[in-house]
Amino acid sequence: MSVEIEGEPRLSLIAGQAYNLTCRVFGGRPAPGVSWQRDGQAMNANTNETRESATDSRLQDTVARLTVVPDLDDHDQVYRCQATHPALTAAIATQVTINVMCTLYSSPSGNTYNT
Repeated sequence: MSVEIEGEPRLSLIAGQAYNLTCRVFGGRPAPGVSWQRDGQAMNANTNETRESATDSRLQDTVARLTVVPDLDDHDQVYRCQATHPALTAAIATQVTINVMCTLYSSPSGNTYNT
């Protein structure tokens, strides 16, 4: 069984824009349990889908998606995807760190603001 999060180990996201983090767990029967955490705190995935493995019809793959709308407090936060299964003695996991970027804009009066 293996776990991966789509994208790079460090993702650059724009503050205030929604993003889907996608975790894929390959192999297992029964289907593995998949969960998300943000700096150790449980998060509810938007969707968990299980289907037959593309590489072995005896196994199942699970995809868990988590929608995040980052703000500046999310900068350098770690999102972890973890898989559990009765055949494993310990959970397997992978993680991604979020780099939150903000946009700057100027008002008509010349003041600069972060969003």
